[in-house]
Amino acid sequence: MDFLDGIFADAPCSRCGYPLKVEFLDVRIERRIFCPCCKAVVQLVDAGASNDGLAREGDAALRRLGFEP
Repeated sequence: MDFLDGIFADAPCSRCGYPLKVEFLDVRIERRIFCPCCKAVVQLVDAGASNDGLAREGDAALRRLGFEP
């Protein structure tokens, strides 16, 4: 499990702007999600693998503090 798994953020639907609850894990694996407002299927993209890098940095910081993520 990575540092950000289980944490959610708000992201607008790319079609209608409806606020979607998106889990960081879903972004990292670039999952498709469904917009309940406009019924669009939204492809999540982790541009530049920034989410993955942030998760690795968070895991490393927790280990330095003596916690096992």
